[in-house]
Amino acid sequence: MAQLIQQFDLSMLPEEARTELHDFYLFLKQRYGHSSSLVTEEVRHTKRLESLKVEHFELISRDDLYER
Repeated sequence: MAQLIQQFDLSMLPEEARTELHDFYLFLKQRYGHSSSLVTEEVRHTKRLESLKVEHFELISRDDLYER
């Protein structure tokens, strides 16, 4: 099994892909690893506190919302 572990150059990936890969790694580590649940809970809590990136959207006024 140790032969499967390799080093990968992640610098060529975009930031979003690296973030997804990191999240997937944490998922696998939580599911199959022998890490303490305290560290996993701390990482999960920290992830919830991060802000979300959203695309620009146009605000709708209350009057426009109720127009038919």
